Amino acid sequence: LSSETLKEGFVQFGFAPSSYDPLCFDTTGKGGYAWAVVIIDHEQALSYSRCTVKQRLAIDFRELVLTATEGKPNKNSDISSRK
Repeated sequence: LSSETLKEGFVQFGFAPSSYDPLCFDTTGKGGYAWAVVIIDHEQALSYSRCTVKQRLAIDFRELVLTATEGKPNKNSDISSRK
């Protein structure tokens, strides 16, 4: 699965909780080295060889760690709407 995601600029570093969906850095954006952390739909990647972002978890790795440790998500990421 990581070979499919990497071809489209998504660097996999894990899996979403309770899912086969890969957790990736999105290197396709214009954020320099502040890559968003996204969840990719594994069925789309495996069945159709295309990466579809299911959810953006954080605007960068720092926000992901802060959210996990302090529970303070950034208002610009999808995770801020979840409780």
